[in-house]
Amino acid sequence: MTGIDIHPQCLAELPGGAGHVCGGDGALGSEGFFARLDSGRNLVWLVSPADSNPFVKVEVHGTIARFVNNLGNSISVDLASPEFEAPFSP
Repeated sequence: MTGIDIHPQCLAELPGGAGHVCGGDGALGSEGFFARLDSGRNLVWLVSPADSNPFVKVEVHGTIARFVNNLGNSISVDLASPEFEAPFSP
């Protein structure tokens, strides 16, 4: 993945101040990514599927985040799943 840009309509705040989710693209047209940020907008995790195209929209419903690319394809993740949770910080 090259440098990244967050798409302006692919940024959403999580309930309860738990952070944000976002998506966007890299320098090449086929590069897309989606990510979770903590409440200070620091990176928690990032997923960059091969040849996914840019992610241009995100919707959050409860613990489910749905990321949509510029072709209308979507990926949903459960933010409460251990793979996608934010780490606990005391």
